[in-house]
Amino acid sequence: MIRYALLNLILVRLTLRWVSISRVYHYAQHGRARHPRKAESPDAIGQAVVRAANNRLVSFSCLPRALTLARMLRQNGYDAVLHIGVRKQAACLAAHAWVTLDGVPIGDSAEFVAQFQPFADLEAGLEWV
Repeated sequence: MIRYALLNLILVRLTLRWVSISRVYHYAQHGRARHPRKAESPDAIGQAVVRAANNRLVSFSCLPRALTLARMLRQNGYDAVLHIGVRKQAACLAAHAWVTLDGVPIGDSAEFVAQFQPFADLEAGLEWV
């Protein structure tokens, strides 16, 4: 599953260069379930994406990681939700993207994502991009 996650991370990262984030978001959020019986656990999928993203060859920011994780969870029949939020850090804003399942972050710690204020209506906001 780590190889599949790495392939998806690379595809998402490349796609973000040529396609708007709203289209990639739609792809991640509205994917069809490949395994409607939930073949893999959410934690196993999250760990696979994190391990693939932490390889030594290519680095991935949180956005490709979150988009990949959301897509893979949806493919396995889970109702994953993608979040993008911001926090004030010194004199600027820091942003982060993460995925939740039933309100619980997958692939990120709850303490870390709690530092960010998520956009209330991400899908509507991305239509402007």
